[in-house]
Amino acid sequence: MCGWRRLQGYGTFNQRSAEDDSPNAVDHGLDPFKEISEEYKHPLQEEHKSQLTSFLTKSSAGAFLLEIHEFLLLVLKKPKDTDTFRPDWGLKETVEGYMERKGLDVPPEVDQFFPEDILLSQCIEMWKFSALLRHGRNQN
Repeated sequence: MCGWRRLQGYGTFNQRSAEDDSPNAVDHGLDPFKEISEEYKHPLQEEHKSQLTSFLTKSSAGAFLLEIHEFLLLVLKKPKDTDTFRPDWGLKETVEGYMERKGLDVPPEVDQFFPEDILLSQCIEMWKFSALLRHGRNQN
């Protein structure tokens, strides 16, 4: 049991490490999501940015962004991903389902405050905007 907990902790550390590296890559003009289909890289509307800025003040925002980051890197990088995860699906519902399949509880703030109308097609731009904002970098 102790070894399993250590392994889970290591996985969380790696997940957070990768999440911290991605905004740095964006700052340097690199695309940490270059292997993901262009279908998931549509721009956000200004209204979405305003809603996300408000959501990011909630205590559970970081955990939800971490799950989105994992979803991007582990799920959407697979070939033919647009057949399995349609870009016109809602991002919130898709990631909530992903979390539930992993046995994780979705924080109540996500249900209450995460914008409903952000689509999976906007997930990369949503994550980049949110991550840069959380790391104290303004993006426009």
